[in-house]
Amino acid sequence: MGVRMNKNYFLLAGLVLSLIFLIGQGCTTGEAKGGVQGKPAKCGNNVCEAKESCSTCLADCGQCDSCSDTDGGLNYAVRGMTAGYKNGNEYVHTDYCVDGATITEYSCNGPLESSSSISCGAVNTTACIDGICK
Repeated sequence: MGVRMNKNYFLLAGLVLSLIFLIGQGCTTGEAKGGVQGKPAKCGNNVCEAKESCSTCLADCGQCDSCSDTDGGLNYAVRGMTAGYKNGNEYVHTDYCVDGATITEYSCNGPLESSSSISCGAVNTTACIDGICK
């Protein structure tokens, strides 16, 4: 009887490990990590499988990284706003004055957002007012 219990124990342990492996195949970054071999990917099953990505199966893989900028980039004379998704999380940022002479300007580099703070004097203006160097 002891031998039979050991076989059952190993069978159960193998099933648990297989289940953990299959659950671990999901993704959160929009990239497929593989699927169950021999089965086609099925969009909508909450697992980002092989041949699925954020652009082909939003339901399983999440939103792709994206960025848009209302002032067209590094434009210190216009108060702009960036909006998009990073790692599946939505964001919105508006250019703002750090103090009376320094601006933080948001812009896009492809699908990624970036920001920089500079003195308005560096762009031949004297003051930062309402997210604009004037």
